[in-house]
Amino acid sequence: MAESSVKIPKFSGKREDYSGWMLQFEAFAEAKGFASAIGEKPETDLPTNDSVTLDPVNDKEKIEAKERNKKAFSMLTLALAGDGTTLDILYKGMTSDWPKGLASDVIKNLKAKFAPSDMVAKTAMEKKLRGIKMREGQHPDSLFKKIRTVLNEYRYVSSGMTEEEKLAIISRAVTKVKEYASLISRELRL
Repeated sequence: MAESSVKIPKFSGKREDYSGWMLQFEAFAEAKGFASAIGEKPETDLPTNDSVTLDPVNDKEKIEAKERNKKAFSMLTLALAGDGTTLDILYKGMTSDWPKGLASDVIKNLKAKFAPSDMVAKTAMEKKLRGIKMREGQHPDSLFKKIRTVLNEYRYVSSGMTEEEKLAIISRAVTKVKEYASLISRELRL
């Protein structure tokens, strides 16, 4: 696939779609050359504000960092502007120091809104995982899909958990279906 044909991944504005969208947007940013501008902190070469006068000879890295930020904010605007919540996040990225937007502020605010990694998010993830049930005669593939969907939705929380913690939470879903217990345990460790 030619780089020019890569489409901007659009975010639905739904929490459950954030992790998958962010993964795609990171790949898009890499393909388009602005991946270093979409961290939660500004690039180290980025000037402190947009109005700083830069010397084309001595400040080449800072000029390039400003260009990456400009491109990142533009692409985020095209990917997010579909709903009021994400539009508000874009506006919060436009400050007096960066009137045309600071991409890292948008990323930080998106993560805070759609992918928190605090105790409340962990509790919500555990509640969803505990709600997954497997019925007698049901094939475990449907269970794996549901579990992975929840773990992906809460990727920023689940990545900090051990496999044993995940298994302990999920074990309630299979307590009555002993025929697949070892298969499920093996699958979740992959």
